[in-house]
Amino acid sequence: MIFQTYQPDHYAIHAAAHDFAASYLHEIRFRNQHSLPSFRRLAKLIIIDPIDQRAEHDARQFVKELDLQRRKLELTATELVAPVPYSSIVLTAAIFGS
Repeated sequence: MIFQTYQPDHYAIHAAAHDFAASYLHEIRFRNQHSLPSFRRLAKLIIIDPIDQRAEHDARQFVKELDLQRRKLELTATELVAPVPYSSIVLTAAIFGS
């Protein structure tokens, strides 16, 4: 098995290298318990603008509109987490849904 990672010291890499089956079971239980992919869908939206303030404003407006639509459609299993700084010019919005 080959692992490619930016975090070679991450617990998952060490665990999988020693006992893949046990590591998989631990990780899959954790993901299920916390409603993470693959038990839940995740969408990451990125808004890029050379002007930080405009990107932030646009991201916040977009999230407000998404939230209105979410409520209107009664998407109770959908959760918006946004916006959060991604870098100096990028903001992201995460959308969780089952």
